Amino acid sequence: MDSNVILLATPDDVLADMAGQLAKLTGNKCRGKIVLHGSGALDNSVLRALARCGAATGSIHPMQTFTKNSQPSLKGVIFAIEGHPRARRAAGAMARSLGGVPVSVASSSKPAYHAAGTLVAGHALALTEAAAQMLIKLGFTRPHALQTLLPLMRQMLDNFEKHGPRAAWTGPASRGDFATLAKHRAALRRYPREFGESYSTLVRLSARVLAKNPTATLQQLERALKNSRRNSQ
Repeated sequence: MDSNVILLATPDDVLADMAGQLAKLTGNKCRGKIVLHGSGALDNSVLRALARCGAATGSIHPMQTFTKNSQPSLKGVIFAIEGHPRARRAAGAMARSLGGVPVSVASSSKPAYHAAGTLVAGHALALTEAAAQMLIKLGFTRPHALQTLLPLMRQMLDNFEKHGPRAAWTGPASRGDFATLAKHRAALRRYPREFGESYSTLVRLSARVLAKNPTATLQQLERALKNSRRNSQ
């Protein structure tokens, strides 16, 4: 405990136990120290055992995806910070030293913050692989499937960044082409159940967050999806 700032980088499910063990081992030596953890979903309350010993506790989490084979740049990456004021100041300085941008997040909002990142980094990956598998089943090679999908995704993200969500929205739902949506849903019945269910859920989500009139769009969408179910029976 010679350092003034300690960062715990353990899996979420052992953080509380780790904090408890560290508190038992160090006791009052924690007083005045700053202890941070790197979880995206948990707040500083998971370190309460160390806080009771006098430590200023908090968390710092870069909104970036990490794998064993990648070393992503942290320049410009948002770091969510929360906790005791001293802990937030230390976390902010740490984020800036790595080229990141610290943003304070309410402790109670950490799960929703982390879910937002998971929608993009985790679930979008599953969507991409599902689309690739669909094309491969149609006869595409995997390289050709990726050559089909990746430029599409990159252009969508570029449009989103430059022009905003509604201007970047394309596809049958954006045009009100509900007959095509129904055909998509019917075609997906040849694939595992999760493919079709995900499509229906995501087109509803698109209507909710992108349509100018979400209520009316959702009503039309539900009729189209209902018709696709009826026609397939």
